[in-house]
Amino acid sequence: YSDKPFMGSVTHASRAQDTVDMAKRVFGDDFVDNNTVCISLINANSPLTYDETMLGALKVYARHQQATVISPFILAGAMSPVT
Repeated sequence: YSDKPFMGSVTHASRAQDTVDMAKRVFGDDFVDNNTVCISLINANSPLTYDETMLGALKVYARHQQATVISPFILAGAMSPVT
């Protein structure tokens, strides 16, 4: 048992929708519509832009009222060169 949300996919809008659809199968439509069951991390690209992949996933989760964490900065070595 856990009351913590699980991580959702952000690699494509259709995969984000798959995450929501699977959550509805597990928890039921009404529960997912009224509760946060997944959380996803939306990353920026250098120079602080958001690509269509991330924005597509963000839109899916927003439509279904699921949580997202949106990074407002670039992490050196992860999303940009170290130097």
